[in-house]
Amino acid sequence: MQNLIVMMSDTLKILHNVPDKLIHQLQQLSRDIDRTNKIIGDQYQDYIHCEKTHEAYSLLSEWFNVDLHLTWMINPPHSGLGPIHTDSKRPGCINFPIQVDLENSCFCVANPSLGEPTERAPYVNEPVNGGAKRFEYEPELYHWYNIRKPIFFSTKAAHSAYNHSDKERVLLSVSFPTLSRLEDIKRCIPKEWF
Repeated sequence: MQNLIVMMSDTLKILHNVPDKLIHQLQQLSRDIDRTNKIIGDQYQDYIHCEKTHEAYSLLSEWFNVDLHLTWMINPPHSGLGPIHTDSKRPGCINFPIQVDLENSCFCVANPSLGEPTERAPYVNEPVNGGAKRFEYEPELYHWYNIRKPIFFSTKAAHSAYNHSDKERVLLSVSFPTLSRLEDIKRCIPKEWF
């Protein structure tokens, strides 16, 4: 797992050049979120499976020639900071801002050049997917970004988000189920997006 983090000089890449039109189209499509497709939920975030028939798949397939898996990630209003964690399966993803309060919410991901975050044991009854890890809150070891633009990041690096907004925070997370290495995901992202 350490190799996935070392592969990139940084665990976070802001995709400054994703076309605004694409972001706006995805934001418009978020009105059709089928909340009955909840995958996992806790007090900090709901994960809602986006059906393959959803128009967001067609829209994104114009940019990617690999299999995609789309998940709506919704943080309730005033949900605070979720557990700092790694993902159990996917090596990386792209998160698109759908509804983000830029003043009252933020994403964080470990910055290896600042030191290694301290792993912690899961709390009693804390849901943890097999292979995922939990970490102590050490804000000085993280990149912080409010997701004004889409991001590509290593999900094997400790990460989390907070929402102190009066509104839901909504992202569209794009995973690549047939790609097992972070560098392979990076290669399939349009170069002009970086």
